[in-house]
Amino acid sequence: MNLRTLVAAGIVAASLATPPAAGHTAGEAIQTTAQLEREVAEALDDERDLRRLEVSILGSEATVSGHVPHLFAKNLAIELALAVDGVDTVFSDIELPEPESDEDISEQVVRVVSRYSHYTIWDNIDGRVNQGVVTLFGSVTPDRDKKGDLYEDITKIEGVQEYIDNIEVQSPSSEDQRLRGIIRGSLARSDNFERLVGMRNPPFRIVVDRGVVTLVGYAQSQIDYREMERIVVQIQGVLRVNNQLVVP
Repeated sequence: MNLRTLVAAGIVAASLATPPAAGHTAGEAIQTTAQLEREVAEALDDERDLRRLEVSILGSEATVSGHVPHLFAKNLAIELALAVDGVDTVFSDIELPEPESDEDISEQVVRVVSRYSHYTIWDNIDGRVNQGVVTLFGSVTPDRDKKGDLYEDITKIEGVQEYIDNIEVQSPSSEDQRLRGIIRGSLARSDNFERLVGMRNPPFRIVVDRGVVTLVGYAQSQIDYREMERIVVQIQGVLRVNNQLVVP
């Protein structure tokens, strides 16, 4: 989201007043304020989850207040309000549902990531939840907006208060794509990994970025740990192998 100004929480005191702009009468200023308030309200009314929000205008500042079902709706309300011509700043007094336990939110986040249809063996995502704040980090391939997809799904989890995206996007180089194909083929020809590389959620992930291959996740044995590294390091074009596999 490209928000010009985003204030996570703030209330404009009712006693504040903005004098009419030079060249405008008080009546014209009131009319402009009412018109701007109506335009913001109409923008929010296009989204079902935002129709009960209240809007007030002070100069070029809009205050949006009320209740929404999840963080995605809150951020969308701010984005839509900022998109209205004449609004430069949005103060959010929007309330979210009380957070569930961090354990419950963590389980839902894991479910979202593991069921994401574009989460592949070439992506690696980890995260943490602290007092309803979800932070994701890791690395994804650049073939689609995976960060955007995950943002929408996770911010729609009830109880999430804030979402911090520290996921990196891998290089779009054709050489990295070539290496992924060779690595997959080499592992598929190995008795150790033939079955695993075709799994929906294999126990390991292979991150290829600018010729550097990082192996993460779990190896079933010390033999698999060494064998996967041996296979990958022998592939022409691989600059370095960073083996972070864990043997249970």
